[in-house]
Amino acid sequence: SRGFVPILQSAQSRLDEQDMLQLEEIMQRTDIVPLLQLFRDAPVDLEAMIHEIYPGDYHRGSLINPLAEILAEYFPEDQDGYFPKTIDEALPDLGKLDLPENLSDNAQVLLEERFLKALYSPLAQAETAGEDTMKKTWDALRRRNAAIAHPQVKAVLARVMRQYKAGLAFQPEEWGLKEGIPLKLFQRLDFLRVQDNHRFLMANEQGLGKSLIVIGDALRKKAKKVLVLTRLSAMDAWKREIGRWAKGPPKVYMITGSAKQRLDALEEAAKPSDETEYIVMSDSAFLNDDILEAVKKIGVDYIAQDEAHRIKNPETVRAGAVHELNAKEKVLVTGTPLMGGDVAFLWSLLHWIAPKAFPGEDSSDFQATFMGTKEKYSNLYFAIKPYKFRWLKRHVLVDFPRRKHRYVDVPLTGVYLENYRKQ
Repeated sequence: SRGFVPILQSAQSRLDEQDMLQLEEIMQRTDIVPLLQLFRDAPVDLEAMIHEIYPGDYHRGSLINPLAEILAEYFPEDQDGYFPKTIDEALPDLGKLDLPENLSDNAQVLLEERFLKALYSPLAQAETAGEDTMKKTWDALRRRNAAIAHPQVKAVLARVMRQYKAGLAFQPEEWGLKEGIPLKLFQRLDFLRVQDNHRFLMANEQGLGKSLIVIGDALRKKAKKVLVLTRLSAMDAWKREIGRWAKGPPKVYMITGSAKQRLDALEEAAKPSDETEYIVMSDSAFLNDDILEAVKKIGVDYIAQDEAHRIKNPETVRAGAVHELNAKEKVLVTGTPLMGGDVAFLWSLLHWIAPKAFPGEDSSDFQATFMGTKEKYSNLYFAIKPYKFRWLKRHVLVDFPRRKHRYVDVPLTGVYLENYRKQ
């Protein structure tokens, strides 16, 4: 989606009005808008951008829910580098929100989503500033909630406030993590949000600590055997992360080497243990049927499929093998769940963690239920919501320097210039 914006902006400057209308019509006929929409935390972002480029009848948020358009008008612009410091900046006068008397369940989900994101910056900055600033910020938030007349809006904001209050008080050592870990506020919120979920998609953007959440979640749930499936080159990174964050540190079995060495390591890992143990292996090892059967015999309690987009195609041996594995706790770990450009591929991921919510022998039922119309894509957005946890860097890295783009022209020289002139 980041590459999509300059394309449209460039098109706007080069095409005439009729060409732009044709482009808009093509976009509305294809899957590109809902495709990019699904894993945006704020469901109106992309449509807001399209609305600015096409200031016609394209209503922001109409793909997901009518309320999304109202919320897009109310909340400050969701832009890179915008981090409000006060509650007044994050939540302007809520009385200006022109909301229906009764909010549907989906509308309340959207409202909670926006409140959660809007409050992050002032609360995170207040925590850094110190106890006095936090008290003033929290008092301002209480006053803002008390002034809300709409009972459902008041209840949604109160629910978000409880989440933040618990997040601010969170102690990582209570989960079996090492003491003194400098967790960001969004990471503490993630720990609390996943604690009651046995199956979920940890989809934080790259660099926001997905592995930390998985490691701590397995410890919190007192899983004895934790299976981490990843690519071969990432196995050592997982071992380092486990040693870095978990108390002990716990035993880590690295399933590598020849087929015999892997089978021997799996046999060792299958021995009973009273403590949490991690089994780290490449999901490509399942090309050997004996290894798949050996993993099944262990009876793991917790499975984390790293880079979960690797099992997007259920026809592959890798995906088929992973679908045969079962455990009480299942976690998909990927910052790019839609890699591949086909919403139908989501079925393989979602069916693995939630087969009752996303049933079928293949993706045909999924496509018939959730693809093809705006209403179906909207249903998919809310069907995924209970399982998906995702933050973006531009929403939570309050103290992180903004990225700067610098273009340097490097002229062709020597043989390169000669060959270029011959073309």
